[in-house]
Amino acid sequence: MSIDLRISVEPGFLRVVAMGELVPKDVMHAIQKVSAAVERYKATSVLFDGRGLAGTLTSMDRFNYGSFIAQLNRQLSLPIRPKIAQILPSDLIDPQRFGETVAVNRGATTKVFDNIEDALEWLGVVQASNQDTADV
Repeated sequence: MSIDLRISVEPGFLRVVAMGELVPKDVMHAIQKVSAAVERYKATSVLFDGRGLAGTLTSMDRFNYGSFIAQLNRQLSLPIRPKIAQILPSDLIDPQRFGETVAVNRGATTKVFDNIEDALEWLGVVQASNQDTADV
């Protein structure tokens, strides 16, 4: 797989750090792994840090990923759907936020950011500088 995921449970949220090359089948697999972790840990907030990702995204990629995120979100057996903050490199963020719009229009609660501070604020997470984390 061209995408390496590190998933950790932190106070108040699930942190996912993704690094690697954007290859469509690997992106879909990574989204499935994150969804499984959300289900397992009953996470209500997810910080997806994709600043280590590289590649390009077409409009169709953005549509497919947004649709897939929303589909998996609907399939979760959780009483509350998670808020998903996605941090991406600036060159991967569509100025029109097309993928985000697709996911939101299909029922996901997600937003794309270019920095961690705004993402954590949107999630409502207060982060201490030396919090312990448990790797998943």
